[in-house]
Amino acid sequence: MNLQSWRRVPVPIGLIFLAEYFVQRWLIFILTALPYDAATVLVKGLVRFAFSIAGKYKNITVENILQARPPVVHTPAEAEELAGRVFEYFALSFVHMLYMDRIIHLKHKKHIRLENTGVIDSALKQGRGVILVSGHLGNWEIGINELSKNGFPINIVAFQYVNPYLNNMMNRFRLRCGVKIIPTKGAISRCEEALKRGEAVIMLIDQTGRDKGVDAKFFGRMAPAMWGPANLHLKTNAPIIPYGVRFDGGKIHYTISAKEPIQFQPSGNKDEDIKQLTQLYLTEIEKIIRQAPEQWIWFHRRWKKYK
Repeated sequence: MNLQSWRRVPVPIGLIFLAEYFVQRWLIFILTALPYDAATVLVKGLVRFAFSIAGKYKNITVENILQARPPVVHTPAEAEELAGRVFEYFALSFVHMLYMDRIIHLKHKKHIRLENTGVIDSALKQGRGVILVSGHLGNWEIGINELSKNGFPINIVAFQYVNPYLNNMMNRFRLRCGVKIIPTKGAISRCEEALKRGEAVIMLIDQTGRDKGVDAKFFGRMAPAMWGPANLHLKTNAPIIPYGVRFDGGKIHYTISAKEPIQFQPSGNKDEDIKQLTQLYLTEIEKIIRQAPEQWIWFHRRWKKYK
């Protein structure tokens, strides 16, 4: 039996899910059994090998980087070098998630720096809740959990993994820090409830939105954009605050940086207001990404609708 025919043999989906879960658990066990420095060396070596044979996703990453306007890099060689750093960073960010609690316990120094997060406090005091918009940049999971640990009442709108074992594992990681999870299905009504309670709702808005959603410019190219935060703002008048989570180097050092609330005056034309407001916060997220482009998911097919 050759490999191609083997792939066509039906396997109960539950067994596949279970196998994926055990592979993940063993990977976590192996990495956390190693000293941090050894784990990072191992992961970097594996990523360099994976990048050399990545093919499709390597090409998507390089293409997306080269087509950004204004340019992020200027030559194909620079784009490939940045793509390699993107792969390497996201592997290391997984290690950082595993080691964060251990590092903070062993070392008596701060590994997360909060920058301008007082604007979130000020917005929450208005009693309308806060819509925090960010993207898949830096280490968004560490950022979400750290905001909750620092006393912010955090709700995260999150896709649920198809694999229930992996989904439960990730949700446990969030819940242990006091984060409330809002599944994407039926999210708007649950977000409204959270905002009415005066809480913060986090929405990661840098990936492709629905095909029937709002088109907006992102890195100079049109793409479907997530308009949920704009819709929520118009319904509740809750302020929208963009923020980012940036890895600063060293062992595990991150900065969570909040921007000022988006200033927007509705015109009364809902469709046009949603379109303009969506563009405003997407532009702010792009500015944050440009500060550390190697820490964003360039391998996502963000612009496939208009390719």
